Amino acid sequence: MLNDQLIGVLFNEEQIVKCWGKKALLNELEFNVTQINPHAVEHQETLDVKISAPEACPRYLGRLIKGVNATAETPLWMQELCVLF
Repeated sequence: MLNDQLIGVLFNEEQIVKCWGKKALLNELEFNVTQINPHAVEHQETLDVKISAPEACPRYLGRLIKGVNATAETPLWMQELCVLF
């Protein structure tokens, strides 16, 4: 079971290859691009992030998500995807 509060991260294939170096595996994966509708921020909280290797991570985006049940069981599809990496 994945006990992680990270909801999701979207990468393109080139970015994933740079991070994981598993291009052959990526060619075998099937996926659909999901349309994400904009959602207004309803709070003013922020989280400080320090990039210790800016040359390796020139762009970092994040979003603070509240009200997540971190004890909920991880869906099977997500468990299987995490095993691949």
